[in-house]
Amino acid sequence: MKKTALLFFIAILSVPFLFSCASHKETVSELRECRSELESLKEQRDQLQVSAKQWAEEYERMQRQYLDKLNELNAEIEDLEDFRQRYQRLSSSHENLKLRQSLFDEWADALMESFGPGIYRGEVYERPIFHHRPQNSTPEGVVEELNSYFQESNQPGLILRSVENAVAHLEVEDDRKLTSGTGSFGARMYILSVFYSLASLEEINCVEFDIEEGDHAGPDRYCRDSADS
Repeated sequence: MKKTALLFFIAILSVPFLFSCASHKETVSELRECRSELESLKEQRDQLQVSAKQWAEEYERMQRQYLDKLNELNAEIEDLEDFRQRYQRLSSSHENLKLRQSLFDEWADALMESFGPGIYRGEVYERPIFHHRPQNSTPEGVVEELNSYFQESNQPGLILRSVENAVAHLEVEDDRKLTSGTGSFGARMYILSVFYSLASLEEINCVEFDIEEGDHAGPDRYCRDSADS
C-alpha cells in the first residue's frame, strides 16, 4: 500500500516535469524556425542591398548622360543663336548691297546717257565701259567702228540689217564663232558692247540679234530696261 502511494506521489510530481520538457522542445523548434527565417531575411536584405547599389549606379550613369545631353543641347542652342545672328547680319548686308546695286545701276544709266553716243568695249569688267565718241553718231557709223575693233581683236563682224521702231536688227558674220568659240564671258562682252554702243544713240532702245543658238549665246533682244543689259 505504501509502495503504491509512493508511486502515485512520484507520478504526480513528474507531470509538471514532463509538460516542461514538451514545452522546451517546442521552444527549441520555434527558435530554429526563427533562425531559419532570420537567415532567409538576411539573404533577402543582402540581395536588396546589391540591387539598391546597382540601381544607384544606374541612376548616376543616367544622370551623367542627362547632363551630357543637356550640355550638348545648350551648345546647339548657342550655335543656333549664333547662326541666327549671323544670318540676320548677312541678310542685312545683302539688302544693303541690293540697294547699293540698284543705286549704282541708276547712276550708271544716268552716266551713260550723259555721255551721249559712244563706243563701249568689254574687256575685264562685268559690263563694258565707255571708250570714245563715235565719229559718225548713226547706227551705221557705230557698227562700222565696232567692226574695226572686232577685226583688231579677232572677233566676228557685225551686220546691221535694219532699224525699225527703235529696234536695231543685227546679224553676226560668223555666229558659230561667237556662240560657241569665245566662251561665256567673251560672248556676253561682245553682245553688251554692241548693245551699249547702239543704245547710246537716242533713236535706238533695243538691239535684236538674229544668230544661231550655241553654247554661250543665242538669238535674243536686249533693251535699255532689260535686266540682261
